[in-house]
Amino acid sequence: MLNPPGHSRWAFDLLPLEPGSAAVAEGGWWRYLTCRLRSSDVSGWARPVRSPLDGEVLVGHDGEPDRDRLVPWRDVPAGLLLRPLLLGKQIPAMAGNHVVLGADGTYVLLAHLQQGSVRVASGQAVRARETIGLIGASGNALGPHLHLQVMNGPDPLTARPVPFAVRRYRLWDGRRWHGRNDSPLPAKRVRISVD
Repeated sequence: MLNPPGHSRWAFDLLPLEPGSAAVAEGGWWRYLTCRLRSSDVSGWARPVRSPLDGEVLVGHDGEPDRDRLVPWRDVPAGLLLRPLLLGKQIPAMAGNHVVLGADGTYVLLAHLQQGSVRVASGQAVRARETIGLIGASGNALGPHLHLQVMNGPDPLTARPVPFAVRRYRLWDGRRWHGRNDSPLPAKRVRISVD
């Protein structure tokens, strides 16, 4: 779990890792830096994204292409500077394939889903843990991951990210897992396992 520069303290980028591994992809940083890493090589690629709550789909957007090859010398300046300046007000260009859920005044953005994987549509009811899409690298993504943001309104451009608690998760301290209940996610790079 990452909270990259430019993100709100309460917006998170989640990247599943293989059990027992700290590597994001086989060959790791070397393959990434030498531009030989494809999105499909990254451990989180095409993993199911499940609804975090019972609610209604307010937006279900699909059709944006995924980043196929990861090229750091191009992607990092474009992702951190150029695209936000040029496309910052265009939700599909920034969030890619995405879903906005709403329930009782709580709104959740799940972004960067894989093209063709969004399984829900506006107006549809969803249940917690229901699969809504797959992790992808669409929009302004430097690589495959899930952007998770809980907001005080349904429009990611005008809503403010808000803190939230996770019912149950485990936090890795480098030596062992520690159970957490109804706790906010730490606002730093950590390894968690959500039950």
